[in-house]
Amino acid sequence: GVSFLVAPALCNGAMGPDTVAFLGQFRADAFASFAKLLIYLAAAASLMVAPQFFDRWNAMRAEYPILVLFAALAVGTAVIASDGASAALLVIPLVLLLAVLATLHFTVRVDHRGLTVTGGVGVPRFRVPIEAIERISVVQVNPLGEFGGIGIRLGLDGRFGIVLQRGAALQIERRGGRTFVVTCGDAETAARVLATLHARSGAGPREN
Repeated sequence: GVSFLVAPALCNGAMGPDTVAFLGQFRADAFASFAKLLIYLAAAASLMVAPQFFDRWNAMRAEYPILVLFAALAVGTAVIASDGASAALLVIPLVLLLAVLATLHFTVRVDHRGLTVTGGVGVPRFRVPIEAIERISVVQVNPLGEFGGIGIRLGLDGRFGIVLQRGAALQIERRGGRTFVVTCGDAETAARVLATLHARSGAGPREN
């Protein structure tokens, strides 16, 4: 609270006169500059501290710095917005933020119903029912060479995949459908568990 009380005094003269842009939709003054400084310093601090925490749980993801960047830009825009109409422009960075979160992080779930892969915000969601599985295997994938990049991809050989990294991936061959590939932290364990559940379902073991 004290920081915001002394902010105008600390920043007075740093910018000179107030800056107005886009027909008054955005106004930059000394207080706004101080607030944005705090926002960006907090974002920088989180980028320096958080990786050490995530590494303890082996949970660090490449999209984390991108999400922090978009969040800082969105809040920084809100600080200089002079009214509700200009604040509505926050929709743009927020949509980008959700798009990045939805396509760069997925949760892989294996249970008695089959395989479910869900995006970071709950969508998109892909599901392969246990009864639709023909064969389960673990394969090595090269995102760039086989799928043309990372994310939700259609492979050169016709496979559909969610490939976020190079290495082991869980591959599901569907009965009468397209082969589905997804990279995950422990593809071998996922394949073994899914094969066990598949066999118990009465469809018979189909693991390579």
